[in-house]
Amino acid sequence: MIGAYLFPKIFKGFKNAYPHLELHVREEGSWAMVSLLENGELDLGLIILPEQSENLCMLPITKDQIVLCVSENHRFSQEKRISLRQLEDEQFILLKEDSYTRHKIIALCNYYGFSPNILLSSCQIETIKELVSNGLGITFLMNGITKKWDKIVSIQLEEPMNITIGLAWQKDRCLSRAAQAFIGFVQNYTKSKEFAEIINLET
Repeated sequence: MIGAYLFPKIFKGFKNAYPHLELHVREEGSWAMVSLLENGELDLGLIILPEQSENLCMLPITKDQIVLCVSENHRFSQEKRISLRQLEDEQFILLKEDSYTRHKIIALCNYYGFSPNILLSSCQIETIKELVSNGLGITFLMNGITKKWDKIVSIQLEEPMNITIGLAWQKDRCLSRAAQAFIGFVQNYTKSKEFAEIINLET
């Protein structure tokens, strides 16, 4: 989700500011990324930050909320709020196993005594969007992504899933010059008018 939401804008700004520095980019879900960072396999991660970590330094960037997404013709499309317990009979379209959102949703479903009926798992936001808009299932995504979508209704969950998006890196890790520059760039960029306009526009 972050790849569709924030990363392209941040990365473009960084490349414009530091055209001679090179970053090698790898796409993973936030759940998997935390392990990769803690194991020292990556320098930096732009992720949904864990609530706490003894092994990671974290730089919060922005906050968002995970919402239920249904087609405009779905039986729940007029609801203002909904609980996971009401969704037992729905077909779920979820992000893949490495995503934070998937783990949280499945855990909540299990808390209410059922396993979600997962029709499809995908890392492609556009695929998920098209399936949901055509009434083939429901999904859960960041509110900032879904606000401007046609044919899809976003509904707040009664079990709020507030998230913080930010940079994370392993404590005491010797970071490359490019990684240090990227952290510095993000710190400055998130204070800029451009970033404020992006966040207001998206959220």
